[in-house]
Amino acid sequence: MKNIRFVLLGSVILTAAPAILADGPFQFYSVIPCRLIDTRVAGGSLAAGEIRNFQIAGRCGIPSTAKMAALNFTVVGPTAEGHLTAYPYNPADPSAVPPTSTVSWTAGETAIANGSLVSLTGGATYNLSVQAAGARLDLVIDVTGYIQ
Repeated sequence: MKNIRFVLLGSVILTAAPAILADGPFQFYSVIPCRLIDTRVAGGSLAAGEIRNFQIAGRCGIPSTAKMAALNFTVVGPTAEGHLTAYPYNPADPSAVPPTSTVSWTAGETAIANGSLVSLTGGATYNLSVQAAGARLDLVIDVTGYIQ
């Protein structure tokens, strides 16, 4: 049996090794939950319509060879109704935003979160892009694992 880490209501039960949850060409590895991004601490709020790029690989136990990351996106204090889209950074066209939403909210919500498995672009500069649509907001991104 393979080692698995569980997160239950904020409590972490750890095993001795990262979890491998599937055999095959791609495998999922858990990491101790870790905060990657908090715009309240660094970088400042995202403006409505702004695209921001982040380096994810190489931080919080995510190797540079990771193909995807299990991320939790929390939108804090949005100024109006809107949505956030997370997608792999595209160096050929950084403004090409897919027509999907990772997190959506209505006016008046203080904080809203959603977990997502997001593809990462290989490279040394950026791996992940986000766009805040409809509202100025702060963003928190936590990681719980990756696929390699």
